[in-house]
Amino acid sequence: MVQLKLYRFAGRGELREERRVPCPVCGGDFKKCRLEICPYLKDVRELLRKVQGSKTIFGSSPPSALIGSWGYPRVLAGPLVPPIQADTSLMEDYGSWLDLPLQKLVSMRLSMVRGKKPVRVEDARNPSRLLATIQELGMAYTPTDVELELDKEPVIRPGFKLRYAPTGPSGTVVKAILAENPTIPRVVDKIVSDIDLKASQAIYELYRSGIGERHIVRLLSLGLLGLKRWRRLVPTEWSITAVDDQIGRRLRNELKEYDWINTYELYQYEAHYNRVTVLLIPGPWMFEVFEVWYRGGGMKIYHDSELPGDPDRYP
Repeated sequence: MVQLKLYRFAGRGELREERRVPCPVCGGDFKKCRLEICPYLKDVRELLRKVQGSKTIFGSSPPSALIGSWGYPRVLAGPLVPPIQADTSLMEDYGSWLDLPLQKLVSMRLSMVRGKKPVRVEDARNPSRLLATIQELGMAYTPTDVELELDKEPVIRPGFKLRYAPTGPSGTVVKAILAENPTIPRVVDKIVSDIDLKASQAIYELYRSGIGERHIVRLLSLGLLGLKRWRRLVPTEWSITAVDDQIGRRLRNELKEYDWINTYELYQYEAHYNRVTVLLIPGPWMFEVFEVWYRGGGMKIYHDSELPGDPDRYP
């Protein structure tokens, strides 16, 4: 299998090959790669030139933070900071990504440096100075300038995962400083401060108040929602599922009160080599979903359903 080369600066602006790794996107087979230029052969080099030999990253976080799941209940937590000062909100605005060329989308995400620090999930209730800074950043609504100090220069490794967006270089964070006061919506400040409000209620109140789903995921992931004694860090991929579930249940109950449609309706959308097709059929509440993945030259199908007469698995 063809392998991709990763590079590190060797001095005087020269790059030397550090090691070779199989790309988790195309498996090292360029014939299967859908990008015109592989991000690990182009954008990583450009990014290294920006952070070469430096342990300090300064830039505008979208804002963004990532909580890993490996090692739970002791996890890696930290902010994502690109080495640029600009309006970086697009880097976390998932709803706008469908309009971007795939290569620009991947390149944009690979420019974000991930700082990470091992912490216990229950530390969210009594955070260290570093974790408190990350939590404050997570509450922000607009890009916030952050100075990130790492223990050594960031390392480039493939960062493609199934449940969250790709990230670029990473390193152990020693210190994080907010270089400006973050803009925090009043409703976010109010609900985060309410230590007697259950997480499920907090999620729905934030959603009904116009707070974006991605922002809510960030708040839950950083242990900022729910009863005080139950607050803890939640891995980002788990938070995505939890927020989708809580909002989906409420919306489903509202949907069941609507009048039936009287025609068959078909909707379809395609973006970034993904296709979604929805068929609406007149009748009582029910659903059936098929999800097909093409991976490694093969096809894998997932199925779920709730039909009339079935036990209600999504109360």
